[in-house]
Amino acid sequence: MMSQRRHLVVAGHGMVGHRFVQAAIERGLTATHDITVLGEEPRPAYDRVALTSFFDRGADALSLLPGGAYDDPRVRLRLNAEVVAISPRQRVVTLAGGEDLHYDELVLATGAYPFAPPLPRRALTHSHFTSTS
Repeated sequence: MMSQRRHLVVAGHGMVGHRFVQAAIERGLTATHDITVLGEEPRPAYDRVALTSFFDRGADALSLLPGGAYDDPRVRLRLNAEVVAISPRQRVVTLAGGEDLHYDELVLATGAYPFAPPLPRRALTHSHFTSTS
């Protein structure tokens, strides 16, 4: 019997989202999951801490994903992909253009000050939000 692959969506491709995806690949998660990474910005994750050196070093030097794609073919990076709604019961994220993406697992990697979407309390039963600050 062949097992069905699961779909993990990572909403956010900043430093935290990128590191999460790297760790998922390193730990073998892509053996069972296809991963879609949604980045709202037009470029892959970059070193925001070193942003002050942008004019000296340039954008490419700050990139955390210089080739613009992950080496693992089961990881797909989508840039300019703004998540505007999450439907936890249906397991769907909706993008700004109206496209719906179904998921089995969802990671909200929205940065140091996480945006907690306005979900009904009952939808948060098995949810965990954390902040680095």
